[in-house]
Amino acid sequence: MATILIVDDDHAYRAALSIALGDRGHTVISAPDAERALYEFSRHQVDAAIVDVRLQGLSGTTIMRALRRATTMPIIAISGGDMGTDVAAREAGADVYLQKPVPAAEIHAVVDRLLDKRE
Repeated sequence: MATILIVDDDHAYRAALSIALGDRGHTVISAPDAERALYEFSRHQVDAAIVDVRLQGLSGTTIMRALRRATTMPIIAISGGDMGTDVAAREAGADVYLQKPVPAAEIHAVVDRLLDKRE
């Protein structure tokens, strides 16, 4: 299975995603902000990232740009924002944009599809 980095400043949502992906056998590394996300990314071999576009402090698009410069791994952007958020996320390097709340089945399908594409 894959190692997935989840970046979201909403603890409950981050925990729910972690449980859903962990139940499928993925290793999950989570971070509440950009600084922690970039630190964890530098310490682990990450296969995919799920990043909230709207974070406190450095934005999710800043994280996505940094990840995209460092790797070609799949990046899934999530947010409760409007369509402008979708455009900003894709311009920052996201492969997919999902509107919160994202059902676990949809997260699983998107993660599986993006990881299968890499193989």
